[in-house]
Amino acid sequence: MTPSITIIVPIYNVEKYLSCCIDSILNQTYRDFELLLIDDGSTDKSGEICNEYALRDKRIRVIHKPNTGVSDTRNCALDIATGKYVIFMDADDYWTIKTALEQLFDIAEANDLDIIRGEYKAVNEKGKLLFSHPISFARLAISKKIISSYEFLKYGINGEFFLVLSLFRKSILKNIQFEKGRIFLEDMRFYSQILLQDLRCMYVPELKFYAYRKYSTSASSKINPLKIRDSFDMCEFFYSLSKKTGVNELKVLFQKMSIHIYHSTLETLANDEYYINCRKYITDLKLNSKEKEIRKWISEFKLRKYFLSIIYYIPPIIGIYLFRIKHKLGRYIIFPKRNIKKILSYLHLKQ
Repeated sequence: MTPSITIIVPIYNVEKYLSCCIDSILNQTYRDFELLLIDDGSTDKSGEICNEYALRDKRIRVIHKPNTGVSDTRNCALDIATGKYVIFMDADDYWTIKTALEQLFDIAEANDLDIIRGEYKAVNEKGKLLFSHPISFARLAISKKIISSYEFLKYGINGEFFLVLSLFRKSILKNIQFEKGRIFLEDMRFYSQILLQDLRCMYVPELKFYAYRKYSTSASSKINPLKIRDSFDMCEFFYSLSKKTGVNELKVLFQKMSIHIYHSTLETLANDEYYINCRKYITDLKLNSKEKEIRKWISEFKLRKYFLSIIYYIPPIIGIYLFRIKHKLGRYIIFPKRNIKKILSYLHLKQ
């Protein structure tokens, strides 16, 4: 019999946390699911742990494969998923509410939803609460209502592209895959493509069912130059999506996102761990050309009134220096464009 939900868990060297993850799934009150444990070439005991659980519960299917990364691993799981709905989970995290799956499924069925999203709390290695973000009034205003793809992207996701918080109708994922070779913002790429469709969505912030484990050796915390590459590449990606949608609100939102991510990624290069090699990043990633392209887009989209910071109108190296000043001052100063020459003089640089 075909299960109602497919739960996808990509796994790589997480023996310390894997049992906690799987137990939180098997303890769910909702039982009609298949659990796909995809072992991405683990070199620790993760694969053995998966096999042991599969022997105990026939709803579990284990796939062992060579290490190709999380994107390809998720794609492999999607290819064999049989559920009406799909939900993803990271192997070092866990669900905190036993009725989470039941609630997500019941709400999705009752409202004929394509996507329903809950919320998360961050915990440390031992599961102790680190933080749980308050929900803004704007997001609460649309909570528990059927909303469009645009509203879901702007308010439901609100910049946090955590794929693991959502239950998806599997049919809307057809012909959409995770891009292989990416190590950062894979969720952002995948999610954004899904939302090009006209979907019925819902955001339920009260359902904080997901425990996101933050620790020093997690994949999301490691410093990697490819993260900078993947982040800057999102500029062109969002730009391309803005050309694909016929929904004007969504088009403008993608346009703004294509520009905002340049700003945020450039600021990352001002952090100590990346700053030491910032000139190499500028050269390798052709950031001088990218800055000119960003300026062109601001003009093309007629969005100048939204992007007043001089960061968008000066060479990347100077933008990085200004971000360094911001970090040292501990506050953000919007430098008017007319003061660029004074700033450059202060920095002993030439534009």
